[in-house]
Amino acid sequence: MAELEKSITPTLKLYARDKRHMDVVREECRKTVAQFVRDWLLKEKQWRTDRFHAIKVIFADEMEGNVESIEPSIELNE
Repeated sequence: MAELEKSITPTLKLYARDKRHMDVVREECRKTVAQFVRDWLLKEKQWRTDRFHAIKVIFADEMEGNVESIEPSIELNE
């Protein structure tokens, strides 16, 4: 098992860092994180228009660009 881990880890690292793979999973990850935060805010009774009404998930590598142009991942619909 240790030998398998040693041999597969470099391949997995390359695969995970590939921009094409990152682009495929980024939006799904964004949705998952936003849903997690929304559920937590709902549990805490904070998900409402006078508190939080939108969740925008921004990844570290997106901070270099114009984060204002990134659409909210989830918005409160009333």
